[in-house]
Amino acid sequence: MVDPIESKGCKPQKGLKDFTNCIDDCHLEDAGYIGSIFTWTNGSKFKRLDRVLSNHGCVERFSNVTVRHLAKSGSDHSPFLVECRGFSQAPRSSFRFQNMWLMHQEFMQVVADDWKKPMFGEPIYTLWQKLKRLKTTLKHWNKETFGNVFTLVEQEEDEVLRHEHIFEKSNSPADRGALHKAQATHLRYLAMEDEYWGQLSGLRWIKDGDKSTKVFHSFVKRKRKNNYIAGTMLEGEWITEQEAMADSVINFYKELFQEDPTSPIDDQLVECIPRLAVNFFLKGHKLPQGITSTVICLIPKFKGAKTWKEFRPINLCTFVNKIVTKLLNNRLATLLPALISDYQSGFVKGRIIPDNILLAQEMTHYIDKVKGVAMSC
Repeated sequence: MVDPIESKGCKPQKGLKDFTNCIDDCHLEDAGYIGSIFTWTNGSKFKRLDRVLSNHGCVERFSNVTVRHLAKSGSDHSPFLVECRGFSQAPRSSFRFQNMWLMHQEFMQVVADDWKKPMFGEPIYTLWQKLKRLKTTLKHWNKETFGNVFTLVEQEEDEVLRHEHIFEKSNSPADRGALHKAQATHLRYLAMEDEYWGQLSGLRWIKDGDKSTKVFHSFVKRKRKNNYIAGTMLEGEWITEQEAMADSVINFYKELFQEDPTSPIDDQLVECIPRLAVNFFLKGHKLPQGITSTVICLIPKFKGAKTWKEFRPINLCTFVNKIVTKLLNNRLATLLPALISDYQSGFVKGRIIPDNILLAQEMTHYIDKVKGVAMSC
């Protein structure tokens, strides 16, 4: 076991850290599981004594490894059903801002030139169309300027080797300058490659000396595996077909889109939004569908989630939509104290619901005390 939660009804286990260190030293990782956390029981004690560990070669060969803990019928241990396969459906690619673009000297000028091009229409429509146009521009610019950054790294490395060979023969100042220029270009593309993998893998803690494509690629694979939902339990039946899963999740979450997003918005970002676009909405006009659309991300509440109830839906809204909702929130915050009674302690900044509870307790205590004095008289 590697964690105290992997046992129940037992004394505190020793050696958890040693086993965890052993797994790390062997460069293995837990393949996860679907089902009960405990794989062994004697009727009164429960433990996770069995697990599936995978190495880098397994992750490279199989994009998705699913481990199911089956029923303990006829044994005190759970049998495992291990499925090793690739992703049954390639993820849909969407536009993503690449941090490595910021390292190119032409990037800001490309954005400024595209944004200055005129666009006519209502303010909110103009803003959205400019963003769509900029997305297309950046796609073409990325393809023409960067292309395949991995190929560029290899090409620049060959170029450095060529200049090294020339400089070794001539030892001239001109060839030295050409070599330094090639090395600088190679290092710049290497930094872009590191930035690309760092953004894709979500790693920010690796030091420069520890960076390598193999490390990043391993974390990207792990992240993709953790985000992949292999199947779900529907009315007691385990389903893995993509279409059936899609239909079931849509039906389940159809009526659960009422929770407001709580992601914070930087005040500086608010100042970047054209005031005309925001005022256009505040005057009662309808927002374009592209602005109000959201992407639903499902986060498992715990390991081994099997049903849609055990996933938490997170709405990923467009930043324009978040700005509008924040402005509405700020304006309503100034009106709520005038609309809500002074005796209502919730939903107003500076008031908390327990205030009324404490007040009721004090009143009850005072009444009981007064009654006691009156009866003694």
